[in-house]
Amino acid sequence: MKIGDEEGYLYFLFEHKSYQALDISFQLLGYMLQIWNQKLIKEKATTLPIIIPLLFYHGEQRWNNTKTVGDWITGYEKFPQTIQKYVPNFEFIFYDFSFNSAEEIKGDIKLRAYLELSKHIFVKDMTSLIEVVITIEELLSRYDPLYFDTVMIYVLSIRDDISVETLQEQLTTEGRKRLMSIAEQLRVEGRKEGMKEGKKEGVREVAREMLLLNMDQDQIIKVTNLSKKEIVEIKREI
Repeated sequence: MKIGDEEGYLYFLFEHKSYQALDISFQLLGYMLQIWNQKLIKEKATTLPIIIPLLFYHGEQRWNNTKTVGDWITGYEKFPQTIQKYVPNFEFIFYDFSFNSAEEIKGDIKLRAYLELSKHIFVKDMTSLIEVVITIEELLSRYDPLYFDTVMIYVLSIRDDISVETLQEQLTTEGRKRLMSIAEQLRVEGRKEGMKEGKKEGVREVAREMLLLNMDQDQIIKVTNLSKKEIVEIKREI
């Protein structure tokens, strides 16, 4: 883009969370420093881009407190500007798609389908979750039926309490075919059973699928009980 009369660019940093992290401002700052450091060290840059951080959250509860660096420092707001200038305080754009939030879901069909799923994936009422899957199938049936496969892999990997048979009854003929094909594939490859029975390879397959869906690394660790080192190894394999 043009910045004044010169060529330049904006850098958008997207961070995804499925749980609340009070120290999120420090995590974002760490990522920003890594980006700038990479440009200085690896790319030998003499100028740096501005980084606009965006936090996307979908968890079981509404995120109630997004503290900035300044919020962590005792009396920060009472210090004069001459003192505050020594603190790397910054704001970030925040989108809360937890079930209890009032964030509006909009965008193209594929994005709306993803956001609807994100908003309801942890809902405890199974009937509500199935209704959302039905809505998503309706959205994607003409636009991108293959993306429905991705959605179902995600749902079946995360929610092992969902009844495939009950869900199957609610879908269209095509949706039922796709669902049963996916469910059978998961069974054959040991993704679901491997997770339940503690089979390492099955668990790694689930982790691999979740990484391909760009899910949060901490959530993958929580779901699969794999270590951070193992997740990094799977990333390298991908």
